[in-house]
Amino acid sequence: MNSWWNLVGVIAWLIVLVVLILVIKNIRSRRIKMIVQDKKTFEWRNLLISIGEIVVFLVLLALMVYTTFFRNITKTNNRNVVTTTQVEPLIIQSDEHGSYYVKVEGNKGPIQQYSFWLKNVKYQLPSTNAQVVTTRGNAEVTGRSYKLNRKNIKLNDQHFQNAWAKVVTLTYKGNFWNGLGMHAGKDANQFILIRVPNKTFVQRNK
Repeated sequence: MNSWWNLVGVIAWLIVLVVLILVIKNIRSRRIKMIVQDKKTFEWRNLLISIGEIVVFLVLLALMVYTTFFRNITKTNNRNVVTTTQVEPLIIQSDEHGSYYVKVEGNKGPIQQYSFWLKNVKYQLPSTNAQVVTTRGNAEVTGRSYKLNRKNIKLNDQHFQNAWAKVVTLTYKGNFWNGLGMHAGKDANQFILIRVPNKTFVQRNK
């Protein structure tokens, strides 16, 4: 089971905690010995040893923090993730402003928020994880990063009447590095290519 790899991360964090305790205990012990036995308040050798221990702890801590919280997974990264894809028809919505497939919020900011429905489930994704295309030509260009070729796009357009979404889900594999970050078996990221017939089916909140 992939989740068992996450025990590697639990053990690694316990090791970091133990190292911190040992560093504090060792620094304190040497400090007391220097004052009581050697009758000194400062010693370069003691200072350098303390700095070395602190550096080792900080390196271990930085490695674990990065691995656990800051690893960047993209849709082209397949070394540590399993990629699954599916194509679903968009569900048209309507309100007092008209009918739409996609609602766009945050027009003035660099990152927009897309809202749309697939299989009676509402999706809300930032523009960093979703892209809207309104023509087949744009779909062909953008679709390359979603592993879609011209034939796939044409078939999807015919089958779903130019209103569909290609969902790319990345799931962490069960391996040492993913377990170290306690991510094994969990969803890493999701990217969605949204195809609409034309711009009139994209509602932008002002």
